[in-house]
Amino acid sequence: MLSLLAQSAGLDGFDEAADVVLAPTFVTFLITLALPVLVALATKAVASDRLRAVILLVLTAVNTLIGEAIVDDGSAVFSKDTFLKWVMATAIAVVTYLGFWKPIVDVNSKAAPEVGLNDNKPPQP
Repeated sequence: MLSLLAQSAGLDGFDEAADVVLAPTFVTFLITLALPVLVALATKAVASDRLRAVILLVLTAVNTLIGEAIVDDGSAVFSKDTFLKWVMATAIAVVTYLGFWKPIVDVNSKAAPEVGLNDNKPPQP
């Protein structure tokens, strides 16, 4: 069906069974958009912003290193390019959290608020 539509639109060489190939950097940045949700799931709603920031930095570093490790061009995992991608991924994750996940979705109080890490001490009686 898609082949017929593609042929009628003048798209020669369209193949229904063609593989979708995504660049590792694109996949890294796609995953980065969801990292603040993972941080919210890993921390309690009362956890400090400092703890959330550290967890977000670690998750973006792991995400970036995995994205760079799957590249088959023989580049080193720890390179200047990897560091720059990590900085960009961290900026994207922070901006998405501060601009969308926290004010609009309120992800910290909705995504398992009583489960996860917490660095705040309970109040003393």
